[in-house]
Amino acid sequence: MKSSTMKAISLGMAAGSAAAAIGSMAMQGSFKRSAKKMAKKAINSFSGIVDNMQGLM
Repeated sequence: MKSSTMKAISLGMAAGSAAAAIGSMAMQGSFKRSAKKMAKKAINSFSGIVDNMQGLM
């Protein structure tokens, strides 16, 4: 139960931060390049969060 809750929380945080980053970039120019860069960062940070959660258990 604890691991699924932590995974859900980390998934929500990663999705929220990615959505916020994309929303803020939509207001700026060069959206496509910036979106790719931020999406890559979001995926890498999410995988780091999952790895850390697995290490704690």
